[in-house]
Amino acid sequence: MRLTPRSSLSLATLALVAGTLTACGGSSDPEAAPDDASTDDFCAVYKDISTDGDQNDLDAAKKAADRLAEVGTPEDMPDDARKAFEDMISLVQGADSEKDLEEAFADGSTDAGSGLGALGNYLFTTCADELGLPSDLPTTIPSDLPSDLASGLPSDMPTDPEAMQSYLDEQEKELDDMLASMSADAS
Repeated sequence: MRLTPRSSLSLATLALVAGTLTACGGSSDPEAAPDDASTDDFCAVYKDISTDGDQNDLDAAKKAADRLAEVGTPEDMPDDARKAFEDMISLVQGADSEKDLEEAFADGSTDAGSGLGALGNYLFTTCADELGLPSDLPTTIPSDLPSDLASGLPSDMPTDPEAMQSYLDEQEKELDDMLASMSADAS
């Protein structure tokens, strides 16, 4: 699965809300984060972070991550979720800018990316009440989902915002030409 955040700032928000930005600033060792936190304390920190002010900048994300790393994870957290927790700490510690975070996730190949599903699943399952989430969210992705886009959908659409604007301008001109042609034919 390829994780491509629209911006590094939205990555920080998504990560905090989804329980994937569990990082620590400074020089703390990610593996030293406690692994015996109470579930109540763990979930309370996530709730506080999700309702605190601006989560859309790196400094705020690092401060929130400090709180998460200080509390640590509950003992029953699965190993893959804990590994993602530790990898995220390392990732954010190494980030000098929001762009660093975006680039780390853009290709979906980071170590942290491989466990994000497990970490998010644990958070949503364990902290649903505290975060105001429905308790009946699915915990697995159906295996029978189609892997290809339906035919007929444009496959040549650019992903770069500037290229997208140019593409849309071309489409608008093409539509205007088609409408003018149809009007001329109808007359």
